[in-house]
Amino acid sequence: MQGLILGAAAFFIGKVLYGNWQALRGQHWALDPISLLLSYVILAATWLWIILAWIWLLRRFGALLDWRDAWRIWFLSNIVRYIPGNVWQFLGMVYLCEQKGIGKLQTLASIGMHQALANSTGLLVAMLYYLWVQDAVLLSRVLPMVILLPLAFIAMQPSLYLGFLTRVLARVGRLPLTIQFAPLDGPVFGLVYVFSWILYGAAFTLLVNSIYPLSSPWEWPYLT
Repeated sequence: MQGLILGAAAFFIGKVLYGNWQALRGQHWALDPISLLLSYVILAATWLWIILAWIWLLRRFGALLDWRDAWRIWFLSNIVRYIPGNVWQFLGMVYLCEQKGIGKLQTLASIGMHQALANSTGLLVAMLYYLWVQDAVLLSRVLPMVILLPLAFIAMQPSLYLGFLTRVLARVGRLPLTIQFAPLDGPVFGLVYVFSWILYGAAFTLLVNSIYPLSSPWEWPYLT
């Protein structure tokens, strides 16, 4: 089953590459190998950072997963996301975690929390970008300030997600999960995910810079 799913993912990845091959061949490539190598090093560090955060989330829901198993599950499930449809990545994570003795609800809860934290902190970083842009009109500089504080509050409050999750589980008749979140976990998780977005920005800034040199690649707008 696992081999079949990976084969399907490889087929669709190959299909995308084949469809864009002529456009890629027509480009003039002048790569900066140092920037390219650094981008991959930072990207690998970012993935490891996020995987460790996910392991931490799983533990808060009473599940233990070795970091080597987590690395394997994370990347296998991210490969199958290229199969058409929006659920294969999550189903893959549930299936692979279940093989390691982790319940479906624990995996789904950790995925839901991860998505909520990633999206809210991603919007938070995006709002900081608009505050940084110097030539923005007044409205576009004030609006982020209006949105920024609520986003920061949401990103730092796992209790909001947990309350929603508890209501959903009660509605579908599932037993409550073991939840072990400490009061400071919210701010810590928020900062962890904000830092992951900055790392992603640094990695992709270096990747772009290796192909098309940027004037000031380390300015905040490029990193976001």
